[in-house]
Amino acid sequence: MNCADGSISIGNGSNIYCYSCSSISPLCLECSLLNNSYVCTSCSLIAYLSSNNSCIMCSSSLHNCLQCTSSSTCTSCAYPYSLVNGVCISILCNVANCLLCSKNNQNICSLCTSGSVFISSSLCWPPQCPSNFFLSNGNCQCPSFTMINGTACITCPTPYCITCSTQGCLSCSNGYYLAFNQSCLPCAINCTICTSIICSQCAYGFSLQNNGTCLSVGGGIKSVKINGSFVPCGPGCLVCTAGVSNQIICIKS
Repeated sequence: MNCADGSISIGNGSNIYCYSCSSISPLCLECSLLNNSYVCTSCSLIAYLSSNNSCIMCSSSLHNCLQCTSSSTCTSCAYPYSLVNGVCISILCNVANCLLCSKNNQNICSLCTSGSVFISSSLCWPPQCPSNFFLSNGNCQCPSFTMINGTACITCPTPYCITCSTQGCLSCSNGYYLAFNQSCLPCAINCTICTSIICSQCAYGFSLQNNGTCLSVGGGIKSVKINGSFVPCGPGCLVCTAGVSNQIICIKS
């Protein structure tokens, strides 16, 4: 019995019929019988054959890909994307030195070209970061107390702000906390790190109390939090920690 393309003959003698490979998956073009199970051996151009003989849509693993040969190699892209080294790249990207723009915005870069560094969503800078920037995880970043403004780092407009953006202050320097209006307000006296009026770390010579205040203990004695309570490190100890049995261990005196 001759079966149509996309089908295989099953049975023997007078009991022969054609089994359609599309019964396995609409994306399956050719199939076979293996260990009493029907498995796909070839997929349509818009899909690839996985290791478990399943047909997977190209677009599920390769963005904007129409046709592919594997989960990592595209052979044809949807408009307005162009094929570059097996990857679909937007041909409408408006950001210079950008390899891949956002799917919904050609003015937002997601990945810079090789030899360029990422400064912001709208700027790729070759071949290294501009002056005053530093490179971190492939991105150009500004030092503390400054923010990105084009290709320059400018001082945060909020006093005592250590990290900021165009939307305002994101975090404050030690001794200050971020208020609801994104200003940096001072912690309580003798407190170096706080959240609003609650202190979490006291200045040298003061011990943190359970109520979030700092108490002078003289001699620079610090404290450590054990089971929800702050316990003094001990005479002459500047920095301590809690051991596995909650015993106080002095690590700096």
